Amino acid sequence: MRPFKRKTRGSVSIEFTLGFLCLWLIMMLWVEVSYMSYVSSVSDLIVTQAVREAKVTDGNTDYMKVVNEVIDKSSSYWANVIEPSNFRITIQYLSSMSSLESVTNLCSIPTNQRSVTCGDPTDSPIAIYHVDYKFQPITKFFTFTSGLFSREMIAVQEYQRDKAQY
Repeated sequence: MRPFKRKTRGSVSIEFTLGFLCLWLIMMLWVEVSYMSYVSSVSDLIVTQAVREAKVTDGNTDYMKVVNEVIDKSSSYWANVIEPSNFRITIQYLSSMSSLESVTNLCSIPTNQRSVTCGDPTDSPIAIYHVDYKFQPITKFFTFTSGLFSREMIAVQEYQRDKAQY
């Protein structure tokens, strides 16, 4: 009996260490997924608020400026967690439903810019708002969580509604 006890000495420490490591990794994965979910929710909120503000703005203004102002204004709530400079925004203006049906490609943003507008906002009642956010994970353990969140919204510009071609 005595030799058996000597061979198993320290096994509880090893089991505890391995179990604790597994528990810690699962908890870190949970934190990472929770953060990713939070970023996704904030992106949805930002797109919704920005489009709501921009679509009811008078037609003689720059809609992209309104969207950027909404992002900057609301960044005080989440600025410690999300980097506003990681947002990339496009607005594509369309003059009719048929042009909306024929859209296959979105506006492309040059690498040195944060936002771009395609089309003429005057006499264009339909706008496609597309917002990308470059997500940076908290830890480097789970590299599969890094990536890009994309949100897109099609809106009718309220002050351009009477110019719609059906």
